Amino acid sequence: MAMAAFNKSLLDEVTEDFLSCSICLEIYKNPKVLPCLHTYCQQCLVTFKVKSGGVLKCATCRIQCDSPIEELKSNFFLTSLLDTFQRQRQLSTDHPPVCETCQRDSNSQCVDCPLFAVMYVLLSMTAFQPLRSHEVLQLTSTEEIQSRGHLKVQSKVFCSVHKESQLKFYCDTCQVPVCVECTIVEHRVPEHVHRNLQEVADEYKTQLKEMLGQLKVKEKQVKEEKAAAEFTREEIRNQCEAEKEKVKRRAKEVIERVKREEKMLIDTLDESARIELKDAAMNIDEREFHHIDIVSTHHYLETLVHHGNAVHLLSTKPETTKRIKEMVAMETIPPISHDIIEFQSSSDFAAHALIGGIKSDVCPSKCTVENIPEQLVKGVPVKLLITTRDSKGKQIIPRQAVLVSAPGASWKNIIDNKNGTFHVMITGKMEGKQQVAMMIGNQHIPGSPFHIPVITRLVQTVGNAGSGNNHK
Repeated sequence: MAMAAFNKSLLDEVTEDFLSCSICLEIYKNPKVLPCLHTYCQQCLVTFKVKSGGVLKCATCRIQCDSPIEELKSNFFLTSLLDTFQRQRQLSTDHPPVCETCQRDSNSQCVDCPLFAVMYVLLSMTAFQPLRSHEVLQLTSTEEIQSRGHLKVQSKVFCSVHKESQLKFYCDTCQVPVCVECTIVEHRVPEHVHRNLQEVADEYKTQLKEMLGQLKVKEKQVKEEKAAAEFTREEIRNQCEAEKEKVKRRAKEVIERVKREEKMLIDTLDESARIELKDAAMNIDEREFHHIDIVSTHHYLETLVHHGNAVHLLSTKPETTKRIKEMVAMETIPPISHDIIEFQSSSDFAAHALIGGIKSDVCPSKCTVENIPEQLVKGVPVKLLITTRDSKGKQIIPRQAVLVSAPGASWKNIIDNKNGTFHVMITGKMEGKQQVAMMIGNQHIPGSPFHIPVITRLVQTVGNAGSGNNHK
């Protein structure tokens, strides 16, 4: 009963996937086992090797196999499982298996090979020497067969060379199971050492159990490593998503900032244009007023000349003459002038203005210089601040270049603060008067050039003469 329960449990666990070749996806045909312990149909290996350019690599683990396919070992375990599986499937059907000899319904089976037949046929077959060791069982019911433990995976395995001989010995020299005839022919003593197959199997089973314990530890280790790798993969994904969110937030901030800058620049241009347009409109109105006055006076006098009599002409002679002279002598209104404003894009995205700035014409007379010292101490730098303004005194970013000239002094490059202010460091190198010129284009800023005295740092002596207590 224990044997029957074992077989039923095993058959419940075994599925067609376990008995199917992963290359052709069909039930194994002549299964061959590779050194890596993966099994495939022999013909599948032949076809796979040809498609792989003559190199045989395992289709599962990609380990190369250098042994000829015909020399690969047969997987007896899977072969036995296939026989058992097919026998169980035949017995579980509603119709009994058909006798392969007389085509009648089978009522018996051979326990040691997957053969179903009529009882008298099987008995006559087992009368031959090669099949005398086979056990014949009558089919009464599947339950009876299973209860007797005859539906077993451990069926007899016969020699691939001597087809009628059962494998009963193990050649330690060649490490292969052999039959009696093999021990006499191919594996004879004393060159070959033989042992009972079952004894060797029991001994190896003990060793295999120990190795399986080690393999279980390795399996756990690899599983943990896989879990760690999966955790790392998830970390990479999460980190990537987190950084993408940062990019999106930053992009949103930049876009909002760009929009704010766009509005500010547009508003600045609109405001500048509004003021200029207001001045232009006033200028146009004034010109229009004078033009209308001249046109109306001209029209009146021209009519008077053509249609008036002597009295008409001479009655207002003094007034007419005076008015004409006033109009002719009227001072010409200068052309409309306006400050040029332009947008200059920024190429430095690290600057305070991402888009750029509005540059305008500078009025040098409105520009200022701050922090001009009364005197320079030799070797001590002083930072000067230049502020550029337009004709209305409004601080603006200049279109023109800001220039600094300081002969006989050291000074660093002008620092543009990008807001209409500039810093420059001036250091006096020699005693005397230091000239510092600051210009916008070719015009001096009010007060430029500046003449600043340069003095040496004062040294104060403390103590009585001759006491030796002099301190600097």
